[in-house]
Amino acid sequence: MPQRQERYDFSVVYEYATIDFSMAKPVLRPQWQSLYYPLSNLVWASVLIMLLLTPFILILVRITECDI
Repeated sequence: MPQRQERYDFSVVYEYATIDFSMAKPVLRPQWQSLYYPLSNLVWASVLIMLLLTPFILILVRITECDI
């Protein structure tokens, strides 16, 4: 160990560096937007279209099955 102490520096260097920045506090969204906000408008439009089209597709399938 004495040979290593002569050759290497075993002391630990501490460097304190901080990066600080400031931003405006985010505005809280209304309660109803907490459900709407995570998904994009395209996703919500797709969900709405599918909700409107599904009953018509099911009725069409039911009618075609009765004819066969």
